[in-house]
Amino acid sequence: MEALLGAEAGANFHSWAVWGSRKAGVTIRQEDLDQARRDGTAVGGFVGGLVGMGCGWLLSFPVLLLPAAALLGLGCGVAAGRYVISRSRRISAQLILGGNRTVLEDIGMQTVRFIRQFGSLQKIQSSDLELFLADIPAGRSGSPNLLRYAFTQYFEALTVLTPAEKQRAT
Repeated sequence: MEALLGAEAGANFHSWAVWGSRKAGVTIRQEDLDQARRDGTAVGGFVGGLVGMGCGWLLSFPVLLLPAAALLGLGCGVAAGRYVISRSRRISAQLILGGNRTVLEDIGMQTVRFIRQFGSLQKIQSSDLELFLADIPAGRSGSPNLLRYAFTQYFEALTVLTPAEKQRAT
């Protein structure tokens, strides 16, 4: 998009999408799982230890058995914390991957169309934009079609001359 609009157009949705995709990739690949496991283990262990000690006290365990109850609670808390973190990260990765696929299908394909259509034209006219927008699926009933609006703004950035106008459009 930068090659078509010019670097002076500045950041646009596609700039942020690339950044977001990189961040999402960290979760999809579960590269951040180690830190999450450490955090989950520490919190789960601490809470589990307190619960184990509290249960031992409530059940009137002899004072000598309270540390054993705390250790049992700590072990259960660690196991539960690690399981919850691993499961939630796995589900998050699936949801993010599904979202990325939607973005690529909905926005990526339209971006390719836009670049192909307007990158090869010598003289750009507003009727070209109307033809392009006609092939973008309609939004939900009663809601604005933000994808059409975005490409209308890109078209404006393509047709104006000054960097300030391009930046306002994108």
